[in-house]
Amino acid sequence: KKAQTDASKSDQPNIGSAEARPTTLMTTYPVCKGHQVVKVDAIKVDESLYPRTEMIKEHVERLRAVEASFKDQIVVSEDMILVDGRHRLEALKLNRESQVEVLVYKYGSPEALLQHAVQLNCEHGHLLTSEEKRAWVRKAWAVDVSDGLLAKTVGVSERTVQRWTSDLKERAKEEEENRVLELKEAGKTIAEIAEEAGVSRSRVK
Repeated sequence: KKAQTDASKSDQPNIGSAEARPTTLMTTYPVCKGHQVVKVDAIKVDESLYPRTEMIKEHVERLRAVEASFKDQIVVSEDMILVDGRHRLEALKLNRESQVEVLVYKYGSPEALLQHAVQLNCEHGHLLTSEEKRAWVRKAWAVDVSDGLLAKTVGVSERTVQRWTSDLKERAKEEEENRVLELKEAGKTIAEIAEEAGVSRSRVK
């Protein structure tokens, strides 16, 4: 997932606050728009929206030898951003195929696209490595996603997610405490501090 938007920090929920953390990235779930035949070269790979860090050459070569259309096996967004099927796409390119039938989805946000990409790449094909899962979990946690959803998405325990994000949580907690103290010293009321720091009033007290 692009992990962050360009919005200013003041517009972002405080990531250290449990009450600020939603249970899902997807404000709107992916909508399947059906199959579409597209040019292979039209499919784009956005590295910031794709969970794999490397391709397995041996897997690509195995796929090159498969006589199949890859129908339902390459998933893209409406603007042709690759969601699933990186190895299959590379195999098509090396075999000089010009067209492929893809499955198209509509996404409500880049984060929703990346979450779907992670889910698909954890369910079939050449599965994501532990390091690739960890990298996405840390990126997604930074934009306010619950530990439970993160664990479910990548197929690990919540304890594993907590271990992968423990340093992020400590840093967020420290930043929150410093922000609250700063606002107290500025003479702000409890209500004002809670609103500006993005925390509950009970945390200010």
